[in-house]
Amino acid sequence: MINIIDYLKRMKNAINLNRPGVFCQTQPYDNSDLINDATALKRRGDYVGSFLKYVQLYNEYGKLSLVWVRGAFKTLACAGAVIDAYDLLMACTNSLMRSSDELVLQLRVHQVSIVLCLLGYLGVGGYEQFSLKKYLADLSGNPAYVIPGIDGQLNDVTIKVALLSHMNMYNRQYPNLVKMAEFSLLSI
Repeated sequence: MINIIDYLKRMKNAINLNRPGVFCQTQPYDNSDLINDATALKRRGDYVGSFLKYVQLYNEYGKLSLVWVRGAFKTLACAGAVIDAYDLLMACTNSLMRSSDELVLQLRVHQVSIVLCLLGYLGVGGYEQFSLKKYLADLSGNPAYVIPGIDGQLNDVTIKVALLSHMNMYNRQYPNLVKMAEFSLLSI
């Protein structure tokens, strides 16, 4: 039997995040019923069903809008595929680096927030105040949210080193984003 996280990872990996022009500001589907359905499925805890809606949109349009990325990130993270969710955000914000769009800023704050929470989850000194469980529960929109078992993806010491390296870079390059992320996490 296939693990839900592995299944979601395979679906995400089938999307070519490195293809030039795959990320864009908007798409006709941004206010579609499929996006609303994906959100409703995520809130009910049907992460596979939710992500399938996002894959359907990608297959139809071949582009990933900021709305798509935000929703798909939340679905992946809540399902426990936290590293894949983070990778999706990184690919998007790196692609749209020069954009000052409000949604790009939101995605960047989520990018810093998930690193802070993962470092807190891993018990890294100075980050214990940031709760991955609270953050994911907030993203899920489900009051009965239960954090999935994610230890298997975080056991690799290279993950911890990479997260610390990214946090150092965020502190140097985006100190205001780090403050925004810290404030939003501590107010959850």
